[in-house]
Amino acid sequence: KELDTRRARLAYELNRFWDAVDLYDRHPDDLVLRVSKGWALLSAGWVNASKAEFLGILATRPHNRDALAGYRWAQEAGPLSLLLVQTYLDFDRAHSKRQLRSAYLRYLFARTFTTLVYTRTDSVDLGAGDVDFSENMLGLKLFYRFDERHSMDVHGLSFRNNDRATDGGVAAGVRYWYQPDRRWSLGAGCGGTNYPLASTSQVTIDGGCQVWPDWRVDLMGLFVKQSIGRQRSISKGTTALKGTVTCTPNRRFLLSLSGWAGERQLAYDSQDMYALNLLDIFGTGWSVLATYRLAHPAKVLAKYGENVYTPYVVAGSTVRPGPTEQTEKVMSVGLDYSF
Repeated sequence: KELDTRRARLAYELNRFWDAVDLYDRHPDDLVLRVSKGWALLSAGWVNASKAEFLGILATRPHNRDALAGYRWAQEAGPLSLLLVQTYLDFDRAHSKRQLRSAYLRYLFARTFTTLVYTRTDSVDLGAGDVDFSENMLGLKLFYRFDERHSMDVHGLSFRNNDRATDGGVAAGVRYWYQPDRRWSLGAGCGGTNYPLASTSQVTIDGGCQVWPDWRVDLMGLFVKQSIGRQRSISKGTTALKGTVTCTPNRRFLLSLSGWAGERQLAYDSQDMYALNLLDIFGTGWSVLATYRLAHPAKVLAKYGENVYTPYVVAGSTVRPGPTEQTEKVMSVGLDYSF
C-alpha cells in the first residue's frame, strides 16, 4: 500500500489523475486513500464522480473533515455555474443610494477555475442634490491549483462610469495560497489600482484554520498605499484587519460573520471581485452572510452589513475629507445555479 500511495501521489503531481485514481482504487477500505481519490477525480474535472466518492465516505463518517472539505469544494466548483446577485447600497447622506446587479459566470476544468464578472450600478431614489451615478464593471479571475497544497490566481477589474474621479479605472493583481494540510491555509497577494484622480498599491496577507469540523476562522491583513490627486500630490497609507468566522452545521446551510478594523481607502477585493472605487475612507464594519442549498444544483444567499466611512470631497483639483463620519448599509440577495 505504501508503494501504491507514493506512485499515486507522483501521478497526481504529474497531472496523470486517472493513473492516480486507478492506484487509489486498489485500496477501497483505506479512508485516507479514498479521500485522495475524490480530490484526484475533482482535479480531473469529473465533478459528479468526485461528489459521489466524498458522499460515500460521509455516509459512514459524517464528520470526516477531509471528506467534508472535498465535498464542499466539489459542490461549489461546477463545472459551470452562474451566480446572480442584487445589492442595495445606502450611503447615508454623502452619496445617492445605489443598486448593483452582478453576474458571476464560473467554469471549472481540471485544475483551472475561471470567473467572469459583470456588475451594473445605478443610482436609485434620488433626492435633492444627489448625483445620478451609473457604472459598468467587468472582471476576470483565473485560478489555478498546482496540487493539493499550492494554488494561485490572477485577476483584473475595469470600470466605466460617469464619475470623473474613477472613470476608466482598472484594478489588477495576483494571490497565492499554501495549504499545508486540509485544516490550515496561508495566503498572500499584491496588486494595485489606477484612476484619473488616484492610484494605489496593496498587499494582503491571510490565514485560516478549520478549528472544528463545522467551524472555520480566517484572518486577513490589508495594506494599501494611496497617491491621490491628478498630480498624485497626496500620499498616504491605510491598514486594516478582517476577521471571519464561518459555520457549516450541515451540507445545506452556511453562516458567516465578518468584521473589519482599521482603515480602507481605494481597496479592491479579489475574492468577491469588487472595488471600493470611492475616495472615501472606510473604517470599522461588519457583515453577516447566510447561504442555503436548495435541491441540487441551486443555492440562495442573503447578506447584510454596515461600514463606517469618512466621505472625501473633490473640489476642482483638490481632494479633502468631509466633516463627519457616516454609515454605509449593504443588503444583498442572490441565486447560485450549477450546470
